[in-house]
Amino acid sequence: MEFIKKYKNDNGILDFGVYGQTSKIIDEFYDVSPFPNYNNYIDLSDFLEISEKNTFLSELKQYIGYNKKIIEIGSGTCQLGIFLAANTNNKVYCLDATKKSLKLGCEFAKKNKVNNISFIRSEIENTIFEENSFDFVICTGVLHHTSDPKGNFKKIANLTKENGNIIVGFYNRIGRIRTFIRQFIFKYISKNFAIFLDPYLRNKNFSLEKRMAWIRDQYQHPLETSFTFDNILNWFSNEHIKFIGSIPSMNLFNENESQFYQKRYQTTLSERIFKQFLMIFDNYGSEGGLFIMMGKKDCEKIN
Repeated sequence: MEFIKKYKNDNGILDFGVYGQTSKIIDEFYDVSPFPNYNNYIDLSDFLEISEKNTFLSELKQYIGYNKKIIEIGSGTCQLGIFLAANTNNKVYCLDATKKSLKLGCEFAKKNKVNNISFIRSEIENTIFEENSFDFVICTGVLHHTSDPKGNFKKIANLTKENGNIIVGFYNRIGRIRTFIRQFIFKYISKNFAIFLDPYLRNKNFSLEKRMAWIRDQYQHPLETSFTFDNILNWFSNEHIKFIGSIPSMNLFNENESQFYQKRYQTTLSERIFKQFLMIFDNYGSEGGLFIMMGKKDCEKIN
């Protein structure tokens, strides 16, 4: 793929630089504790075996198939990108602002000879690709940490080819209420009590490094916003993206999250609101209230 800006090759990482003030703050924040790490994986086969147990990931890889161009924006340590590249002829690009995170992914890929993947240090605001470049654009848990989530969504939507797929994830304004309460306790009452109340941290198998990364991300992040289902549906509509599916499902009568990539939903506003309130009391709410939406760019409307 041709880049439209120059970069510096830093030992396998294509560095376009980070210039925006917000991007620099986020870069410095994650440089302290890149997450997740690769310490638990012996080699690529071990990594793939564990990743395949995640239904969302295994179905995504199957849905993507072969010979596709994929970019993950806000890739962190690039575990998703490596999973999607391994044992395929897809070309995968991992883009993140934090070089330390990219370095972990790059070293793991080199060690395990995953060659069809590129590691890019840049910020979302920096236009380095031509529009309509990718079959799949993936950006989960990232845009709500930027200063202009809606504008940056438009930028990544423009990277998607006609009939291409976009997958995005955001904190839910209603489903994240439990975390908002713990954040208040953490900031104003007691850090230890807030951590004690966090069900995600009750997993005794988590390493100290993983626990600290979660605490920083959930309770000390310098920039965070949240959105409703309908916020993102409106963004999809504005960019001519046809909604396909979501996790959790927005359909009250369809709790099965399998076959996420083949679903079509017909829901009402009241259903969507009620489903978001249900998130407060389930695993989605207990683990931060993140929701994921997938859409396909509608070339008929564009043309």
